[in-house]
Amino acid sequence: MQCPFCHSEIPGKPVTCPRCRQKIGSLYRQVPPPGQIVSPPPPVSQAPAQQFSPQQTQRQLYPPQGGYQTPPMAMPPQVMVNNHAKISLRCGIAGIIGALLFALLGFISSIIGLIYGVKANYTAGIILNIVALVMSVISSIIGVALMMS
Repeated sequence: MQCPFCHSEIPGKPVTCPRCRQKIGSLYRQVPPPGQIVSPPPPVSQAPAQQFSPQQTQRQLYPPQGGYQTPPMAMPPQVMVNNHAKISLRCGIAGIIGALLFALLGFISSIIGLIYGVKANYTAGIILNIVALVMSVISSIIGVALMMS
């Protein structure tokens, strides 16, 4: 036997060629000795070609109208932020604005936001509320200093 890929002689009928490691399986063919005449394989009878009507051909070429649906698109992953984190962020923004306008509003808003930020373990809300609280303290010190002068 001869490997159809590397044309090396193969002893027996292994599944792979020992030289090129290609799968051979049913690809084995008997190599005739030199000088021997090999007869061609018997002809295969072919079935007559089927004739299709224009409607059948059109059905094969084009998909049915209205029956085709596009596959659903994958949605991007969404970051889940709980309500406590949202409240903390909003209170931090309101606390910064409140510290600039009216110190008492900044104190109240930043303390409420700090509590919600710690509950939600939301770092951005905690930092924003600490900044608002510091700004409220500075604003109240400046207010007291202006009242004393």
